[in-house]
Amino acid sequence: FRDWAIRNRTTSWLFVYLITPIEESITVVYDATVQVLERITWLGLVVGAASLAGVVAGWRMTLLAGAGVVAFGLLGAWEESIETLSLMLLSVVSALAIGIPVGIWAGRRPAVERVLRPILDAMQTIPAYAYLLPFVLLFGVGEPPALFATLAFALPPAIRLTAFGIRTVPETSLEVADSFGSTVRQKLR
Repeated sequence: FRDWAIRNRTTSWLFVYLITPIEESITVVYDATVQVLERITWLGLVVGAASLAGVVAGWRMTLLAGAGVVAFGLLGAWEESIETLSLMLLSVVSALAIGIPVGIWAGRRPAVERVLRPILDAMQTIPAYAYLLPFVLLFGVGEPPALFATLAFALPPAIRLTAFGIRTVPETSLEVADSFGSTVRQKLR
């Protein structure tokens, strides 16, 4: 497969019309994310991370997040940290964009969850580096294979936790929503 992928990278329809456009799209989005984070500046990123942590998790996490971003600059790893942060942001957003709808589907349909369970089990037990090799063969070296490997590792928890959350909504909450005349979408939200 490796030899075939190397020989046909510029001629095969699979690469020309599917893999290369995906690779280029991911690279463009990644580069744009890096540019946005660089334009925010060091102080803006410290304030943004600390504020987000404060809203979500309280004052202790505010201090920890702020100190973590300050460490990016103090340790002299600003560029590398921004690149890693960009990759993680894209991976998390992608994992949630895919995982939440699939998790809702699995949470509402037990048959879907039974089909997905062994697939998700396998995805979680295989080390992330094992995902990296096929993605490097298909996409080359760079951001796209790193994004896909991280996505493959982050997707199972997103699907499982969403499905679990859907299944464990108390029946009384659903009854209250029905009594107020909520639509299916309103109840789901």
